[in-house]
Amino acid sequence: MTSNHRLLGNLTYPGGIPPYQCFDVYIPSTAPPSLDQLIIYVHGGAWRSGDKANAHSIGLIRNLSDHFPTAAICSVNYRLSIGKVNPTSDVKHPSHNMDVARAINHAISLPELKNTQNVFLIGHSVGAFMCLSLAGILEPSCPEAPHLSSSTCEKIRGLVLIDGIYDLVKLLEQYPEYKEFVVAAFGEETCDRLQDLQQASPLSWTPKVVDPKTLPRILVLHSRQDSLLTILQSELAATALKSKLSLGDNDVELISIVYLVTMTICSFRPNLDLELNPS
Repeated sequence: MTSNHRLLGNLTYPGGIPPYQCFDVYIPSTAPPSLDQLIIYVHGGAWRSGDKANAHSIGLIRNLSDHFPTAAICSVNYRLSIGKVNPTSDVKHPSHNMDVARAINHAISLPELKNTQNVFLIGHSVGAFMCLSLAGILEPSCPEAPHLSSSTCEKIRGLVLIDGIYDLVKLLEQYPEYKEFVVAAFGEETCDRLQDLQQASPLSWTPKVVDPKTLPRILVLHSRQDSLLTILQSELAATALKSKLSLGDNDVELISIVYLVTMTICSFRPNLDLELNPS
């Protein structure tokens, strides 16, 4: 970590158990009288791997710290489904979303962050799936789905969705070999499997009734170096969000870049303008 921030590590919410149900907060070393910006990062890893403190996450956190020395930064963990990291896990969707929602709600209630009015969510891969699901702009198919508090949603000014998964049915149509990790996260196949996966996918949800002026800006990023996904999922997200939310190109922007975006976000302004330069 750079000298710009001090770490509050492995914070838990009520009932949360480390190392998965916890989060890190990076507070500016020279904190302004009132913190105005909070950037929250949710890692990826196909719902079965990844960590808030691995090399990819720390690389992005360091980059954000360098370029936003007066913003608070939060990096979130969540329980993982069965895989090499946790071979005995029985965690299924929507538990991942629930953990992220609880972590974000609790982080924003901390004494250091409770007055923050401008929140930005950054999600990578399945972290983008979770950020879009929880941002309060789409109405889940299931009323009991995990969600952020209304007061938290009102503070969200922008979403940065990086190399994300947004439509599970179309994902499996394009990559049948990804069935293994989808089944691990969402359960075994049933006669209603495709319908269940569609309902879990945020792009199938209806827009939430909110004042259009309060909607966050949305930036959908896709790296051409991503060997695991083509740009299709990002294109689907940008197109669907513009249509569902009646937003224009200035409010939902799709950017395809040549290099890995998770390590090269160089400027993150309140209006979600980004300058992307090779590291």
